[in-house]
Amino acid sequence: ADYLITGGWSEKALKEAKRVGDAISAWDDSGNGFKSVPMNGEYQIRDDAVYMHYTSNNTLYGTQFHHLPDSNGKPRILDASSDIAGTPIDVSAHEIIYAGAQKNLGPSGVTLVILSPWAMDKVGNNLPTMLDYKIHASKGSLFNTPNTFGIFVLDQVFKWLEENGGLDAAITRNRAKAELLYSELDRTDFWNPHADRDSRSVMNVTWRINNTELEGLFLEEAQKNGLGGLRGHRSVGGIRASLYNGCSLDSVAALVSFMRDFESQHS
Repeated sequence: ADYLITGGWSEKALKEAKRVGDAISAWDDSGNGFKSVPMNGEYQIRDDAVYMHYTSNNTLYGTQFHHLPDSNGKPRILDASSDIAGTPIDVSAHEIIYAGAQKNLGPSGVTLVILSPWAMDKVGNNLPTMLDYKIHASKGSLFNTPNTFGIFVLDQVFKWLEENGGLDAAITRNRAKAELLYSELDRTDFWNPHADRDSRSVMNVTWRINNTELEGLFLEEAQKNGLGGLRGHRSVGGIRASLYNGCSLDSVAALVSFMRDFESQHS
C-alpha cells in the first residue's frame, strides 16, 4: 500500500499499516513543514500497490486536497475525518471512505465508513473480527452494541444539514468563511499563513504572527473577547481557526474584526 504523507494523521495511518503489511510513503512533505499537498505528477504509486491512501484535510497544518489525487489506477482509500460534509468529495472515485464524526458530523466515538464491493472482497482472513468490515456490514453495523447516542446525534446533524440547504449550502458557507479569513491574512504582512496558497484548507486555517512574541498576547486577548479555541496544535504552535460546519460566518467576521484591531495596536 502507498501513502501520501501530508500531516500527522497520515503519518499515524502509515505507521499502523506497516504493522500488518507492506506499506510505504509515496510522498512526504514533512521536510517542508507540511505546507502543501502533492500535485499530480509529483509522486508515483507503485505498479504492484494494492491501494493508495491519503488524508483529504490536515487539521494540524491547515492543508487540504482540492483535486482528486492520481492513484496510478489503484483503488483510493480516503480518511475524510475533518472535511466530510464540509467540502466536495467524489464518492464514486474511492473504494473506501472513512471519517470520524467529531468534526462535522457529531460526537467522538462514531465513525462513518463508505465501502465499495472491492473493499468487501478484500477483507483479509487474518484480521480480528472487530476490524472485519464484511462482518459489520452483514450485521447492519450491529455486530456489537454501538454508540447509540453518537449515532442518534449523527442522525440529528444529517437532518440539520438537510434543513439548511444540504451539502451544497454547507460547502458554500464554508468557502465564504475561509475566503473571509484568508483575505484578512493576505491583506498585510503582519500575519504569516502557514499553508501554500493552492493547498490551503477550508476547514482549518493556520497562521503565525511575524512577530511571534505577540502570539501569546493575541490568544489571551482573543479569549477575553469571546474568541476561544484559537491556539495551534501543541505539536505545531501558532494560531489555528477551525471553520467546521458548526462555525458561523458571523463568528469568522468577529475574528477578522478583532484581528484588525490587534494589528492596528501592535504593528
